Amino acid sequence: MFTQANSENHLTLTPPVLLSGSAQAFHLDSALEELPLYDFQADLDHLGTDIAQMFERYPQLPGVILTENGKFVGMLSRHSLLEYLLRPFGTDLFLQKPLRILHSYDRSAPLILNSKTPILAGAQQALRRSFDRLNHPIVIQLDDATYRLLDAH
Repeated sequence: MFTQANSENHLTLTPPVLLSGSAQAFHLDSALEELPLYDFQADLDHLGTDIAQMFERYPQLPGVILTENGKFVGMLSRHSLLEYLLRPFGTDLFLQKPLRILHSYDRSAPLILNSKTPILAGAQQALRRSFDRLNHPIVIQLDDATYRLLDAH
């Protein structure tokens, strides 16, 4: 298991986990919680390099849940991080800085759906997003304080 410690602020980044979902066949009433969901969170104080290294190590990981003091504040998709790094001076601006800097630039709200939402209804909502957000993961809210990521594909 890979754990990254940041020497400046001594934060530990827990590796992502893919929760396999239900082993039973899906039906019309199946809920989003039955699909494979990613559990990967990072505090806004983590550096962009921490997340970039995790994305490199786990190529199927669609994004990261952003937290502050253990509370959900947003989501950063793999796609968004790459877009920001491709900007002029993007690597200087975002890799060696805390995620809160990057999060302050990206103020678009993620699609957040309740875990009990039927898969069909969730797919319809995901397809209504703007074209540039279609490939971003969907945030699945399991309860008041627990969030997971669903790969939109």
